[in-house]
Amino acid sequence: MSVKIRVKRQRLHLDIYVGGQRHWEAIGLTLGSDKAANKETWRLAELIRQKREQQIVSGEWGLLDSLAGKQTLVAYAEQVAKRYSPNHPLSHSVAYLRKHFGELQIGQLHEQAVEGFRHFLLTETTLSKTTASGYFSMLKTIMRRAVRDRVVPHNAAGAIRGIAVPDSDKPLLSTEELQRLARTSPGGELGTEIKRAFMLSCYCGLRISDLKSLLWSEIDRETHEIRKRQKKTSNLVTIPLNESGWALIDDKQLHRRDEKVFPLLETKANLNDYLVRWSTTAGLDRRLGFHDGRRYFASAALAAGADVVTVSRLLGHRKLNQVQAYARTTDALKRQAVDNLPAIEIKERRG
Repeated sequence: MSVKIRVKRQRLHLDIYVGGQRHWEAIGLTLGSDKAANKETWRLAELIRQKREQQIVSGEWGLLDSLAGKQTLVAYAEQVAKRYSPNHPLSHSVAYLRKHFGELQIGQLHEQAVEGFRHFLLTETTLSKTTASGYFSMLKTIMRRAVRDRVVPHNAAGAIRGIAVPDSDKPLLSTEELQRLARTSPGGELGTEIKRAFMLSCYCGLRISDLKSLLWSEIDRETHEIRKRQKKTSNLVTIPLNESGWALIDDKQLHRRDEKVFPLLETKANLNDYLVRWSTTAGLDRRLGFHDGRRYFASAALAAGADVVTVSRLLGHRKLNQVQAYARTTDALKRQAVDNLPAIEIKERRG
């Protein structure tokens, strides 16, 4: 067993030889023209080399679950997926892990193999870049959990860059469009309930999965707040409702705590088909989906002056940059930013 530092195109790697197999791992360090900086880079590389060597030795000395490390990557991914809903991206990603990695043991996964999966998703599937990015991040999630479960000593996917996703060019739902929807009847009892649920999403940012499972026990009638543990992330969010949002669910009736606020949403009918017909009737030139309500809430809150931290917490995100996936900078925010610049008198004085 050996772990050595190698240089390739000014980038430092670890050359690891274990059990008759050799592979290289990038460590994210690059040499430059500054000798002092290079000396510090080599010092850091040596610390990383020592830590990596200790991780491998830990595995060889039985400090890891050696039996678990011999299971296939797919088998472990399936175990992890059971902790999530069937509609979670991790569950959907298993089929692509199986197609690419086959019977590869999780303990044999190395960085070149991870890079190969990244290339596979981008070039050998018909997945959109957004979906490919999500499935690749699921591999990272699986390997982080494998390290925590002491299945493997090292996250082989940790240093591999993710798949960048371009900004969505889908226009945000405008307040004028929302007003037109509010004035339009979708027709039928189910259509009316779908309308109320979508409009509530525009006022609180809940996903369709949370709207379907929303219970009256999660509604505070005194404070007009929703306290909901999100189904997708398990994050607990507290969302206050304004008068318009509260009016969508306040039916002036008593309900059991275990009763759902929108019971008709559990239908087998395609809810998005109702949204499309509703938006067409309202004269909107767009294909409406439930996620448009969440994006509208985020963008409208930002445009109204809410800061990114507040909006992120209302949405239930742990990272601030996740807000950008739902709310791009609007024209109103751009105009506000420019209008708030200090006024400077440009006219020159003479003599």
